[in-house]
Amino acid sequence: MLVDDIREWRRRNKYTQDALALALGVSRQTVVGWEKSEYPPSTLIQLALLALENLPEKCSLVAGSRLSSSEQRHARQKNSMAD
Repeated sequence: MLVDDIREWRRRNKYTQDALALALGVSRQTVVGWEKSEYPPSTLIQLALLALENLPEKCSLVAGSRLSSSEQRHARQKNSMAD
């Protein structure tokens, strides 16, 4: 596996579970499952984690990966009103 410990990776890179889920396009429950070793992340997700770690300024512009939980909720509400 390219990324052995998702929880350690997330903490080292200052992502909440919600922020990481948003950046990767998965649910928070999926991130929890990875952290509990219920199932491994796909190779594509592992590559995305490497990209987030090595290209954070570019990835955060695309995915909003560094948003706090309240900022994420606000963004979701704003997006849902726009639809």
